[in-house]
Amino acid sequence: FPFHTWLPDAHVEAPTAGSVILAGILLKLGCYGFLRVLLPIFPQAFHVYAPIVAILALISIVYGALVSMAQWDLKKLIAYSSVNHMGYVMLGVSAAAYAGFSMSTNPAVLDSATIAV
Repeated sequence: FPFHTWLPDAHVEAPTAGSVILAGILLKLGCYGFLRVLLPIFPQAFHVYAPIVAILALISIVYGALVSMAQWDLKKLIAYSSVNHMGYVMLGVSAAAYAGFSMSTNPAVLDSATIAV
């Protein structure tokens, strides 16, 4: 979402192991919590707000892609790439597709591997 403006600063300041955990695990846990807690409790509200989540996800995808192209610092580039990836995950979640969340493991592995190298 556009609320991930803290992420590039956290990636730059964190050691490499912290960046791997942040990009690979912690960002995806928010999406998992969103699905496991909010969807069973508020199923009707999920259908009402799904278009808004989709629009915010599209904004996140475009924002992450455009800003990452202008970065010179590798950790900031990966951080904005993570914002971009989470936009794709949330777009899949807004479609209420199981594959939208199950495929979120792919960016998790890619982000972690990119930082570790």
